[in-house]
Amino acid sequence: MRKIELQSYEITPAERRLAEIGRGMMDAAVTEKDDTKSNQLAECGYKLCAYGAPYGTTQKDFSAEDMALIREFLENVKLGVDNA
Repeated sequence: MRKIELQSYEITPAERRLAEIGRGMMDAAVTEKDDTKSNQLAECGYKLCAYGAPYGTTQKDFSAEDMALIREFLENVKLGVDNA
C-alpha cells in the first residue's frame, strides 16, 4: 500500500516575514508621492504577500528591478526614513 502524503498549506516563518514586508510596501505605496513608484511598491508588495501560496508567486516572478526596490525599501525601513 502506498503512503499518501498530504500537502501542508501552512506558511513558513520565512513566508510570514515576506508577507510582513509586502504589507509594509503596500502601506508605503499609499503615502508615496511619485505615482510610478507607488504602483511599483504596491505590485511588488502584493507579490511578496502571495509568495509560497498555492498558485502564488515564486522567486522567478521577481525581476531585478523588484529585488532592487525591496532592498531600497528595507534600507529605508532600517534607517527609519519616511517616504512621505
